[in-house]
Amino acid sequence: MLRTVLAPAAGVIGAAAALSLPASAQNLPEPAIHAQPLEAGVWQQQIANDIPGFARFQGLGPMRFGLVVTRDGSVRSCMALPVDAEQAARGEARGQRLCERFIEHARFTPARDADGGAIDSVYIADFGASRPLVAAQHQGAPAN
Repeated sequence: MLRTVLAPAAGVIGAAAALSLPASAQNLPEPAIHAQPLEAGVWQQQIANDIPGFARFQGLGPMRFGLVVTRDGSVRSCMALPVDAEQAARGEARGQRLCERFIEHARFTPARDADGGAIDSVYIADFGASRPLVAAQHQGAPAN
């Protein structure tokens, strides 16, 4: 449903987006090993199922989320982030209502510090735009 590119925070987040992260995320140390999603396809489908049907059939624009991943691999907090400079300039970000679902469903192998200890970290999840669905796709008929 959603084409997803999940990426660790390092090198992905711009200055405008960094200012949008929760205060608890701004003081985290840089991990030696970044958090990695566990069974991402499963929880992404669970989150996609929570999107209202009319939105799935219309398609969704790209979205970006900043996730604070705890040392046990759960998501402590989530914030929708601007996808591009234009959204950042307008102070706009899409999908904040989905954050509750990330906290509920998303699980990670936690980030690790240089000594190998699990640490809290920030993970940026980028979701590409999805195209509208048509009823024929749910019937197994080709949609041309």
